Amino acid sequence: MAIIDIGSNSGRVVVHELDEAGHLRVLTGSRAPLRLVRDVDAQHELCEESMARTLEAIRDFNAIAVGAGASPIIAVATAAMREAANGQRFLDRIRREVGTEVTIIGGRDEARYGFVGAIRSLPVSSGILFDLGGGSIQVSRFRDRRLGRNVGLPLGALRLSETFLLSDPPKAREIRKLQDHVRRQLKEGEVGRLGSRECLVGTGGTIRNLAKIDRSAEQDAIGALHGYVIRFDRLREVVHRLVSKKETKRDRMRGLSAQRADSVAGGAVAAVRRQAAFGGMALATWSPELRPVFRMPASSHTTSLPLTRGSGGRPLAQRAFKCSMYQVTRSTASPCGSTPVI
Repeated sequence: MAIIDIGSNSGRVVVHELDEAGHLRVLTGSRAPLRLVRDVDAQHELCEESMARTLEAIRDFNAIAVGAGASPIIAVATAAMREAANGQRFLDRIRREVGTEVTIIGGRDEARYGFVGAIRSLPVSSGILFDLGGGSIQVSRFRDRRLGRNVGLPLGALRLSETFLLSDPPKAREIRKLQDHVRRQLKEGEVGRLGSRECLVGTGGTIRNLAKIDRSAEQDAIGALHGYVIRFDRLREVVHRLVSKKETKRDRMRGLSAQRADSVAGGAVAAVRRQAAFGGMALATWSPELRPVFRMPASSHTTSLPLTRGSGGRPLAQRAFKCSMYQVTRSTASPCGSTPVI
């Protein structure tokens, strides 16, 4: 099975295989920059250049999926396509020109899919999950591995970068305005703070790149990003390094994808602001290669989730949190209040 995700900042395809034991394996994947949210913020609809870029990406994604023998191929779109005035017309065009049926998923479904993909494969029980995209963020509370309240906010990485960080590198007053904006949005969203034993889990391209940058600073760094834990103080150090550099120098930073050099700063500043707002000493990251099948029962948000097992037979969380164990042992930090999760 292949999942094509048309995001506000980038598009992505991941091909999964379910083996005889019922374990999920990733066969291949790819991504492409789309920058759709730029059009939505500037003119409330997608321009021809962006639509042509997206059509080309979908053709490439289909070729990858077909080449890997994937069936079915499921395509979804998120915030930018939801908000674009011509989003539905563009979906019709995609169907005519490429033959791919793309479904625009709502914010609640987007949060639900992210929750199932992240929490079922990490050894966490209660806390907050935030999925930071290019155009929006989905924030979900969970307790005893059950999804609770969730809210979508227009606080995506590319959207914030292009709205507030107009200088290169960003000026202090621009950063303060961005922080104030994020603080107000989170307050209006009534997300609340973490409890003493609750965990903070983050996902999305910006979060993964922050983890990669932090990991690259360690000579004995472990390769896996799934379950990687970033201490709050180290996260602030990484963000300071990002916003103090011009974009041309930023894209040469170890661990940072050059395709995210123009969007990562806004998302990074917001990530620090969110972690300060939610509380917690550290942030655990989740890798999207473990994203679940999108055809999930409507009742899944009320179901207690077991730990998913990987192709080796052990829980994915057990393998992924080798990295967390390394981080916790070295730094005594944890994504769960003041108590390590290991």
